[in-house]
Amino acid sequence: MDLYCTTPGCGEPWDSYEIQTCLADELGITSAAAVKLFRRKGCAAFPGSRCDVDADATPNLRSMATAELLDLMPDDVDGVAAMLDDFDAIGLL
Repeated sequence: MDLYCTTPGCGEPWDSYEIQTCLADELGITSAAAVKLFRRKGCAAFPGSRCDVDADATPNLRSMATAELLDLMPDDVDGVAAMLDDFDAIGLL
């Protein structure tokens, strides 16, 4: 399941496994630290990747929802991804 880039206006989907495992392994950090980094930097957390969106862009609902849910449930990334999937299924995102 996906988490979305938290950079305002981006909302690019990233697989939660990729964040928790691949990003953590690539940077030599814990899974929790990788999620915190993704929450703070979005796409730019991945080496060599950056958002193609202006930093002053208007936030979209996917990026805002991901950021808020990660703030509310920082230790349950799979729960956040499941909630985002549910929100999408019922047409909220």
